[in-house]
Amino acid sequence: MGTAHEPVAARPGLTVGHRYELRALLGTGGMAQVWSATDQSLGRVVAVKLLHPHLVNDASSVERFRREAVAVAALSHPNIVAVFDTLFGNGVEAIVMEYVDGGTLRSALDDRGTITQNETVQLGIKLASALAHAHAHGVIHRDIKPANILITREGVPKLTDFGIAKGSAETDLTVVGTIMGTPSYLAPEQVQNRPVDRRADLYSLCVVLYEALAGRPPFVGEEPTAIALARLHEDPPPLRQLVPSVDAALAAVLMRGLERSADRRFQSAADLEAALRAPAAAFDTRFDTAVDTAVDDRTDSDPDSDPDTVVTREVDDDGAVDDLGVSASTRDRSRRQPVAQA
Repeated sequence: MGTAHEPVAARPGLTVGHRYELRALLGTGGMAQVWSATDQSLGRVVAVKLLHPHLVNDASSVERFRREAVAVAALSHPNIVAVFDTLFGNGVEAIVMEYVDGGTLRSALDDRGTITQNETVQLGIKLASALAHAHAHGVIHRDIKPANILITREGVPKLTDFGIAKGSAETDLTVVGTIMGTPSYLAPEQVQNRPVDRRADLYSLCVVLYEALAGRPPFVGEEPTAIALARLHEDPPPLRQLVPSVDAALAAVLMRGLERSADRRFQSAADLEAALRAPAAAFDTRFDTAVDTAVDDRTDSDPDSDPDTVVTREVDDDGAVDDLGVSASTRDRSRRQPVAQA
């Protein structure tokens, strides 16, 4: 890494890279903070993901952070958050990204419980297309979950947070004795620390789509380890057992995607996308408008934040706060925005 530099502490008004003026904190997690910022050269709003100051001189954290930047910078897809620039060195480690004005799928599911079958199918088709693009460029995400899926106000899903992504030609980056990822969404091979390929991403996407329809992931429990291990020995509850109204063809697609054996699942994202298009034809594919849900008394607040902006945070199954990437959000907005648009 070269000479250590005094880490730069982020604050509103700070300009990083002689170009990006930080505006407001959007989210924070174990590795990084995400700020909205003004690109002073182009006059546009961007998102700047900054490695925490205490990690700036930690070689392994910097390597992981830079790997994310390299992985996503190679991708160009309407359903993947774009990387515009990187700032490495001199006390700053930052990724400058597309700013997504919307919320996360996690927030939408927390507020609404479930989404419609049409929304779920459209969501799956678009994200499968995004994964096909990533996989074609040798990038495996390894942490597909609702918190890493941003939804624009127009209902366009965008995959973000490639922080533990790996190249398909790399040796596995998981440290022996640890599991990288979020327990509810891990593929069996991830739980077992076995080599991971693109089929693990497809498993995780099917978990997300299952949850979108059922209101819960296939495997639930109080202990993250137990949740992760259950998929090694148990079959997920049949989706139509939990939600009898789900289209049989759609349920069959998702249950195939959740097979314990990777060889019995869809072998490519293109295969999954094609399979989802068949039940899609059975639904009304007009634009779906989200149905308002009952408003409870919960509010998100931060004494240091703009009153119109919620500091967007999510908590993983293991209790860790997760980096959200690039989204501004309000509870009121997430209740009304569509989740996926045909």
